[in-house]
Formats: sequence, C-alpha cells, structure tokens
Amino acid sequence: DNILIQQSKQAIIGEMFENITHQWKQPLNLISMLSANIRIDKEFGTLDDDKLNELLEGIEDSSSHLSQTVEDFRNFLNDDNIKEYFKIKSTIEQTVKLLSSRINNNSVKIIINIDEIEVYSFKNNLIQVIMNLIGNSLDIIEIDKVENKTITFNYEIENGNFILYVDDNAGGIDENIIDSIFDKYFTTKSNGTGLGLYMSRKIVQESMDGAISVTNKNGGVSFKLSFPYKSLPAR
Repeated sequence: DNILIQQSKQAIIGEMFENITHQWKQPLNLISMLSANIRIDKEFGTLDDDKLNELLEGIEDSSSHLSQTVEDFRNFLNDDNIKEYFKIKSTIEQTVKLLSSRINNNSVKIIINIDEIEVYSFKNNLIQVIMNLIGNSLDIIEIDKVENKTITFNYEIENGNFILYVDDNAGGIDENIIDSIFDKYFTTKSNGTGLGLYMSRKIVQESMDGAISVTNKNGGVSFKLSFPYKSLPAR
C-alpha cells in the first residue's frame, strides 16, 4: 500500500516540477531586472533612498514567492501522515497553485464556492486526492478541446460530514466504464498508471474514514468526497 501511494505521488511530481519552473521564471526575471535597475541608477547617480527601498522591496517580494513555491512542493512531498487542523478553502487554493501551470496553459477557470471551514484530518492526503481529481479533469479537457472550461468546487455539511464536490464540464465518463474508474490499474490513457483514482479512493476510505464516488452531471463529471469533520479534539 505504501509503495502504491508513492507511485501515485510520483505520477504527478513531473507536472509539479513543470509548474515550479513556470512559477519561478517571472520572479527570477523580475529580480534580475530590479538588480540591473539598481546598478544603472547607481552609475548615473539617480539612486536615492526611496527608490532603493522600492527596488529592494520588489526583490524581497519575489524572493518570498520563490521560497513559498519550494515550501509548497516540500510540504506535498512530506511523508509525515499526521492529522492536523486546516481550512478547506485555503487547502484547495494551495492545491490549485501547485497545478497552476497546467491549468493556465489549458485556460481552465477554477471556481471555489467554499467558505473557510476548518477541519481536522490529513491535509496532505486531501491535497493528493484533489490533485488527482483536477488532473483527471485536465486530461479529458486536453483531449476533447472543451470550450469555456471550468472546474468547480462546492460543498455541503451533512450528518457531521464535510462533503466536497469537484465538478467539470468536460463531457462526462462513458457509462460503460464509470463503475470501473476507481479500480486498480484501470486507465483509458495511453500513458496512464491507473493508480490516481484508485489511490484517491483508498486514501479517502482508509485514512480519512470517508467515501468517494462519481456521477455524470451537467455535461461533465461530479466527484463527491465526504469525510467526518465535527469530531475535533480539544485544542
């Protein structure tokens, strides 16, 4: 099981490296430009304290962005499987950022209709599941050239469970195979491992005491992920 979890993670690490490269280009270029401005202004004697502080602040902001990108990636690779308090909306936003390069390249609009609700669960596991669900939608969107591409997050709370819906408008899944998509090694992709959705279900069921299912809905698919959230320990 641990080996399968690692294989599932490795399947999306390549995408994340590509995303990190994309995210680093702009701040690195900005740091280079601001440093050049400092040098030029110094040579021409036009570098006063206010301008120097403004340019240095830009460098510091860009450096902070680079550091945060590395930290996000490191946190995802962290094997510490511990329960913790975290906010669902912020976690989804963090996950979207990890895949932002691929999302932006496909002009996909991400809609997060979620309040800042705090839960007590396995944050990294949830990130991995959400990444798999987004990746699954992006695979279909890329193949079928969907117009007005969207991935939408909605939620509800029912009987002490937090229920997360991840919907897309990518045309849905063939009804002949929809009951098999969570099976181990089942894939319709030529380069797929068949582990992403299988491990998503395993993580949700076994580590989060929850459930995951999928239906066709409104011209796309709707993944339903539920897990307990009310049984929070005393802080």
